[in-house]
Amino acid sequence: MEFERIGFQFGVRLEQNGYNPEGNFRRRNFVGFSGSAGVRVPLWIGGSFVANYQHSFRAPALEELYNNGPHRGILTFDIGNSYLNAVQGGVIDLSLRHTTQRVRIESSVYYYHIRNFVFTNFTGRTDPKSSLPIIRYAQATSHFLGTEAGFEARILRDLWLNGRMDYVRAELVAQNKPLPRIPPLRGAMGLDWRHKAFSIRPELVMAKRQGRVFDHETPTAGYAVFNLTASYTFVTGRAAHVLSVDGYNLDGTLYRNHLSFIKTIAPEIGRNVRLNYTLRF
Repeated sequence: MEFERIGFQFGVRLEQNGYNPEGNFRRRNFVGFSGSAGVRVPLWIGGSFVANYQHSFRAPALEELYNNGPHRGILTFDIGNSYLNAVQGGVIDLSLRHTTQRVRIESSVYYYHIRNFVFTNFTGRTDPKSSLPIIRYAQATSHFLGTEAGFEARILRDLWLNGRMDYVRAELVAQNKPLPRIPPLRGAMGLDWRHKAFSIRPELVMAKRQGRVFDHETPTAGYAVFNLTASYTFVTGRAAHVLSVDGYNLDGTLYRNHLSFIKTIAPEIGRNVRLNYTLRF
């Protein structure tokens, strides 16, 4: 709903998820709704304030309820919990935006309070047959406080400077301890040069050390990696052809992603170059 000086948006979703597994497993049925409301208020020319509130509902996933065996993809032995409750919570998101022909800036802060948040609880034990670490799906009241920001600034006719950052602090309320697999402070700085059909985008991606870890979780060191993307676009008839080359971690940094289940045994990819052809019509 758009008015002269203010805009509103609303949304609602009703959902039902039922599980009726064969064998000696507990049947489950979950019914709930999610809803959101937001407002956008112009503050100055090109600037606006946006506020959103959301009530969320999520039924536990199939694997969270019933897994009981090796999960080869992430090298864990998963034990589900068929007594998990639906995940519900409230979200508040506040943003400031500013857009002109030369500058685009957006920053936001958010707060999540989630009841029955489902997380992977590393037990510190291993399965005797597979020798895989055992994780149990658990749940507890949790809160998340985070921020995100990004900008683009035109420094020459064909050249833009851009950057972004994000940070979140997530904790189990009753236990007063960090949740597992929460990313550290992250950021990136880059350039975007576009001239006619050519585009070149160098970027430096950085992450801080993550030392706020859950039980039996390993801290990860900070890192910085350099990426480079270049592309050329040409048009024939009604089709656009895009030829691009993407270079990732071109400095060959050895680093580990804190969100990875296998970070202790497998670092992230080293130098990598990929050629792409995209057809748009």
